[in-house]
Amino acid sequence: GVASDSLGNVEISGSVITNSSLNLTINSKVYVDGTGVISTTKSDGAISIGFAITTTSFILTITR
Repeated sequence: GVASDSLGNVEISGSVITNSSLNLTINSKVYVDGTGVISTTKSDGAISIGFAITTTSFILTITR
């Protein structure tokens, strides 16, 4: 679901994202960096967006 309040808090969760070109580590947190690259490696400026359920799919979980 998606929700927003007057303070701009947003929570998105539950969608499964699949991309055959991903190379994720199963059960690891998934991050996206400032250039849009998705990986299970945290880098400077990257934010956590979910966790990997296969090497090519992850469950989206974003809280701001």
